[in-house]
Amino acid sequence: MEQQHKEDLYEEKLRFFTNITHEFSTPLTLIYGPCERLLKYDHSEYVHKYVSLIKANAERLNALIQEIIDFRRLETGHQVQCIQQIDISALCNDIIHSFSELAEQNMIQFENVVSENIFWNTDSKSLTKILNNLISNAFKYTSVGGRIRVTVDVVDNQSLRIKVYNTGKGIRQEDIPLIFNRYKVLDGVEASTIKGMTSRNGLGLAICHSMVELLKGEIQIQSEYGSYAEFIVLLPMLELTSEKVDVNDNAMLNINNVLPIMKSDQLEQISENSTDLASSKHKILIVDDNTEMLMLLQEAFSDKFRVVVAHDAEQALKEVKNDIPMLIVTDVMMPGIDGFELTRRLKQNKHTMSVPVVILSAKNSSQEKIAGLDAGADAYIGKPFNIDYLKAVVERLIENRSKMKDFYNTSACAYDFSHGHLVKAEDKEFLSKITEYIEKHVDSENLSLEEVAEYMQVSVRTLYRRFKEMDLESPKDYIKEYRINLAAKLLRTTSLTVQEIMYKTGFANRSHFYKEFSKHFQVTPKDYRNKYNKKETEAI
Repeated sequence: MEQQHKEDLYEEKLRFFTNITHEFSTPLTLIYGPCERLLKYDHSEYVHKYVSLIKANAERLNALIQEIIDFRRLETGHQVQCIQQIDISALCNDIIHSFSELAEQNMIQFENVVSENIFWNTDSKSLTKILNNLISNAFKYTSVGGRIRVTVDVVDNQSLRIKVYNTGKGIRQEDIPLIFNRYKVLDGVEASTIKGMTSRNGLGLAICHSMVELLKGEIQIQSEYGSYAEFIVLLPMLELTSEKVDVNDNAMLNINNVLPIMKSDQLEQISENSTDLASSKHKILIVDDNTEMLMLLQEAFSDKFRVVVAHDAEQALKEVKNDIPMLIVTDVMMPGIDGFELTRRLKQNKHTMSVPVVILSAKNSSQEKIAGLDAGADAYIGKPFNIDYLKAVVERLIENRSKMKDFYNTSACAYDFSHGHLVKAEDKEFLSKITEYIEKHVDSENLSLEEVAEYMQVSVRTLYRRFKEMDLESPKDYIKEYRINLAAKLLRTTSLTVQEIMYKTGFANRSHFYKEFSKHFQVTPKDYRNKYNKKETEAI
């Protein structure tokens, strides 16, 4: 029972830290996003220096959040290793160099003792995390003016050895066995943050220990209390991974590439090919319960779009009912209706199903992304996100929708939309030419079969034969039905009066128009419009 209690308590702690990462993501975006904007538009050396520092620490905080996710993955056995031959010397030197500024700020003597030309078969992502966590831990416990030494070499051509030494209070001998005890990992929550390093509360060391075990190595601790501590990692040479492994599965969340289905070169292509929307001022709706996030996104998009904001899904639905936007960006975790349900309602409504929806969420697991796409989202971007990436995705979605809208708003598609037929390849061009001619002259009450036949350079008799071969109604009925379907489309999509629509579709006699329309739709034109508008309003 005591063992079970320990397990339950441990799981509760871990679940708490995993869940709280979702709450970190929004404020982290609000730190990172403005930094990007400032670095892009302000070229002052002073501003650039300090904004870069803020941005770097936002990235570091994001890495710490990812540690919790990694720790959970390790605990559940879902961590995947990809063994490749790695240039250990170059990799370790890069990692060590990244801590140089921190050492200088805290007047710590930081020694780099990495042997040259070390190549080793291991997992680069795991090794990076091992070394990062050991060095971070050393900085955490090294006093101002102290010393840290990182040594990397090969022992007897059998083991890759990594040693991280630091002066400081050291570790009591009786505490050494508890350093990697998984039940003690989350007990140090009250530990303070020092010297610009976010306290890891033992989580980094626990991840380090688990990854060393995954790489079939061992980790040792040598320490003299009140003097120093040294962590020693020994890793064997492993066999190269034979099967293809998705190495990105292990990668720490990269703020600059938060949507895995898009590559960086594709992002550049989107930015280059996006239509210039500066003059169009399409309306986009942004839904988020965080006021600061709304301000950030509104500022980011206001140069090219007319931005409307909503603090929850209910307000968003009211806004959509008043005026349908060109695109919607929504958060997931909101009071009342969440972003998934909002997306589902929009996509199930015929009036709004074509509106692209982009989901922004701190929930970044594959299952949650699948849930968002199943709800109907056109894109799913995790927080924290790159503003330029989000803008590129939004512009591409709007560009695609504009092209579709332009096509479906032409009268040429009225017949195809209502009476799609599978026709032979040689008949398709013939029918398209006839439809184009009817489109140009549809407002003429005198449009005749003789005119159509003359335009197609065939006889009226041949025209009837070709329509019969395509399993279509007669040419006369084709023209009449085209007029009726176009009239119905105009009743649905415009505010023209019934009289104006009658003339635009080539009907000169009101009673004849009403008779033919009612025969086709079983309602009068006026009732058809009222019924359609009422149905769409209630659906929203």
